[in-house]
Amino acid sequence: SKNKIKVLTTLKQKMKKQNKEYEEHIQNCRTNPNNYESDWEQESIEESEDETPQSKPKEARLFGASAFIKTEKVKEVQQKRERKIKVSKKKSDDEEIPIKKSTKATKELFSPDEIIDVETAVDKMRQIYKLRGKKISDRAILSSFYDLKKIFEFKNFGNALLIKINLMIISLQNDTFVGDAALRPDQWKMLLTNYHRLLSLLVSTPDVILKDDILEEQETFTKPPYILMGNCVHIIFKINEELNKMMQICDCYSLDYLNKMKDVLFFSDLVGLLQSYIEKRGSVRQICDVYMLRVEQMYYKLDSKWLMSLKNQLLSESISFNTSQIMNDETNEKNLLNRLCQYLYKNGTDRIPTRAALCQIYHHAIHDRWCQAKQLFLMSRIQETIHHSDIQTHILYNRTMVQLGLCAFRQGFFKESLNILREIQLTGRSKELLAQGLIMRNSDRSVKQEVFERQQLLPFHMHINLELVECVYLVSILITEAAYSVAPTQEQRNNFNSRGFMYLSRNIEKLAIQGPPETMRESIYAAFKALRNGDWRACVSHIKSIKCWKLLVHADSVLDNLIKRLKQECVAAYIFTNCGAYEKIRLSYLVDKFELNETEIKLVINRLILRDNFPSKWNQDSTILTIFHDMLPNNINLLSCLFLDRLDILSDQHQRLSEAENMIHNLKDKFELKIR
Repeated sequence: SKNKIKVLTTLKQKMKKQNKEYEEHIQNCRTNPNNYESDWEQESIEESEDETPQSKPKEARLFGASAFIKTEKVKEVQQKRERKIKVSKKKSDDEEIPIKKSTKATKELFSPDEIIDVETAVDKMRQIYKLRGKKISDRAILSSFYDLKKIFEFKNFGNALLIKINLMIISLQNDTFVGDAALRPDQWKMLLTNYHRLLSLLVSTPDVILKDDILEEQETFTKPPYILMGNCVHIIFKINEELNKMMQICDCYSLDYLNKMKDVLFFSDLVGLLQSYIEKRGSVRQICDVYMLRVEQMYYKLDSKWLMSLKNQLLSESISFNTSQIMNDETNEKNLLNRLCQYLYKNGTDRIPTRAALCQIYHHAIHDRWCQAKQLFLMSRIQETIHHSDIQTHILYNRTMVQLGLCAFRQGFFKESLNILREIQLTGRSKELLAQGLIMRNSDRSVKQEVFERQQLLPFHMHINLELVECVYLVSILITEAAYSVAPTQEQRNNFNSRGFMYLSRNIEKLAIQGPPETMRESIYAAFKALRNGDWRACVSHIKSIKCWKLLVHADSVLDNLIKRLKQECVAAYIFTNCGAYEKIRLSYLVDKFELNETEIKLVINRLILRDNFPSKWNQDSTILTIFHDMLPNNINLLSCLFLDRLDILSDQHQRLSEAENMIHNLKDKFELKIR
């Protein structure tokens, strides 16, 4: 290469210059080379002899028990190892892990001759703050900031400087704790205490104004009003992220999680303190952000006074205070949440009004305010725009819909509950849709995608019980559609078309041996079989044996309403299955058999006559039901209906095939014309 040629030429030139001093010796060596014999070979031989180790006599190999006895050399090696371990332990006990600190950070902040006033203190504070991200460790800068803070408190420079240095300390802490890992307990407590001090200083000093859109040179520390660069709202969102990380990593069944729930309560108090400050001195955007954070901290919690009213109703009939008084109390969480959401509806931008509406619907649903939740959901029209929203809003929408379905079930609207829960339950991914876990089976996620999805998961105390949701969904199918599975006509049987329930029944029927029900699904399937036979006692006993009903707030009233509705469906199933064996049925017989009053049984039978076209009628006194067997379909009618349905399917398929053939012929003709 060219570089090697250049190097070679330069080396030759240097050699020529160097050899000019020794030209006579070089010429003599060329003429008489024997006079200049070198001893290079002898030296190399001697060096090789010195380097070769002397062959040591091989030790005799030991056999038997003597081969396992430790020799003196092995003992010496072990002793040396033990000495090294002892020395290392002493060093680790005596010396702490060193932190690399620069001389700038470790030296004294102020010289003894220097006059410390507000200007020099501000300059020193900014000078140290600019050192972050360089060779100096952030811990050293934090320690110097704590020393500065003590000096400010001792010199009594005022709250403005203390607020500024607290803002810098919190920003330094956020920079040092960046990463996917959660904070350590000591770091978390430090962050909370510093932010609490900052808020208390801001509340106590109304002369301080925080702004984002100013420079450091525009800050004023000498005369009020004190204008500082900073944003306390942005900090609390970072603290909220760190809190969610800690709650996600912690084991939800441990005592540590219960201890960290105290931090959740303390954080909600911090948000309330920030709300009282921002309402007086913040902008509209900041107020909306803080209100939204406050709503997100409140919406999934039950109102304590509402729970106390339910407890008093269950314990005794004499209620200590009226429910109307509770709902009109200004300290009630419902009124507070309503006030915050009304402000967000008027002044919020982007996704804030949508999230506020979903949170308010969720809060109405968990307190059994079905009408208010339904009206707000229909008025907001969230279902039309939710597909264009972000992931967090979509998760909140799914959670709200599930709670709305549970609320409808508790209030006795079983059909509405089924329609609401069907969309989530039929996907088979309710755990993912509610952000309560990831399904790792047959997953094609990358590492980054998995990390991102884990960050979206909710803490355990915000979870909805998935077993309860599935139980409510299956029982709603049992009540609204199970009676149609034994209907006399095929049109009525088509009403029972739930894929989830059919899949459950197929899996259980495949079992070779079917024992007594043990799980929730087996209990519901056993209740389904009893309902088809009209055996309401067995059906009710299987439904009552499900354990997840204990998770409901007022389970007794829900179960009473559920049992009453199951009896009515058993009446309908009994009439459907046994209509071929009866010409007339007395009303008193049905009343005694199903333990219902006459009006309830009349409502069930009138519904069958009017809505389902069941061929029967009452007599004048409405005490005897007459069934018209001539109008009931026989086996020939049923088979002919099936034959007609299959003929329709065949004709549709034949029409599709003919259309496809015509399209193929047209394409061939066009292709041939192009070739010609």
